Amino acid sequence: MNPSLDFQAERWGHRTPEPSGLGGHIEAVDQRQPVDDVRAIPYRWICSLKIKFKEKVLSYNLNDAEKDTRFGSGILITPRHVLTNAHLLKGIRAGTNNRLVTNAHEIHVTPGRDDLRLDPSPFGVYAADSWVAHRAFNGIQSLRADSVPFDYGLITLKKDIGYKTFLKIGGQQLGWWGASGTHCYVKPVAGAFRSSLEDRLVNVAGYPYDLDSEFTDIATPAGVPVQHFDRVESAYPKLRDSTGRPVTVPMLNYRTQASSGQSGSPVWIKNPGDGRRYLVAIHAGEFNTPPLYRAGVLITPEVIAQLAVWGAKV
Repeated sequence: MNPSLDFQAERWGHRTPEPSGLGGHIEAVDQRQPVDDVRAIPYRWICSLKIKFKEKVLSYNLNDAEKDTRFGSGILITPRHVLTNAHLLKGIRAGTNNRLVTNAHEIHVTPGRDDLRLDPSPFGVYAADSWVAHRAFNGIQSLRADSVPFDYGLITLKKDIGYKTFLKIGGQQLGWWGASGTHCYVKPVAGAFRSSLEDRLVNVAGYPYDLDSEFTDIATPAGVPVQHFDRVESAYPKLRDSTGRPVTVPMLNYRTQASSGQSGSPVWIKNPGDGRRYLVAIHAGEFNTPPLYRAGVLITPEVIAQLAVWGAKV
């Protein structure tokens, strides 16, 4: 493929982590890179999430220890709304035979966090006013075709942080993905645009646990933003529903590297001609079930409509 005709990957700075061998299903060497400058667009809108529960809960993959606090990623899509995964906002109650689900109790959002810098929270830390997960997401059957496409939710902050100005960015407003003049767009994925994603490069950036130098276990905050790019494997892969029937699902399947903590990260493409960025999916996780592997929930017209119902018009 002619690179000049392809969607670009974002370029980063010189800081490079040591290869860790955490490549998972597709690669043997971890190629993710720390974000060089979280003050730049679009990285200042990528958020570290600290999510607390009233009780100890299990995550939906059931592989983690019981915790009352978890960490994830999200993206600011209006002055006060953060898009993320439904599975971060809910947990499975410990001791209930993996049957009962409970909601998060408290959420704090840190846009542009970077624990490798003297000021790890250059744009502040903000409390959430409310949050909602799509009601069709069933965490107990989270990998089913009738559940995983609904693995998205919305956090509403107490303040319109997107309008706040900061000396760290020359007195500019923080902004958000989709703000006027940023050349970053939320474009519904449908029709020819969906077809154009096949075999394109996609970028994923967020806050993993495993590349945080202070990482000890899943209760430790993941505070170092990283990103990687690679090609899309497929848009609309097939999964089995609750009856075992294979059906096509509105997901994006890609080779781009990511790991725990990056759930809720933005997945985007960049046009080399005019530098425009398009948010196309919400990274949902790394799955053991083919054909998903690493996948995100596509931002379809239905997702856009649901966000508007929740109060976020993008």
